Amino acid sequence: MNWKRLNLLPFIVFILTLDSATAQERLSKGPIIQNVQTNRATINWVTTRTVGELQKLGSATATPVGEQVTHQVELTGLEPGTAY
Repeated sequence: MNWKRLNLLPFIVFILTLDSATAQERLSKGPIIQNVQTNRATINWVTTRTVGELQKLGSATATPVGEQVTHQVELTGLEPGTAY
């Protein structure tokens, strides 16, 4: 099978921009492109968002507490040999 390079970076950046609801959410892992076939691919990434803070009694500084969120998008209907 003759595979051409599948350039999904602009699409991935678009998804990550839409998905980041707050400035406190940051990319932790990925994006990872998996299950690449002739007409589909799956993109996975993990973000971490701040959900609160811990502050030790008597301390002036607080430590942010994060929650990891896993995201997955399956792209279908891709055409072989087409740059995306």
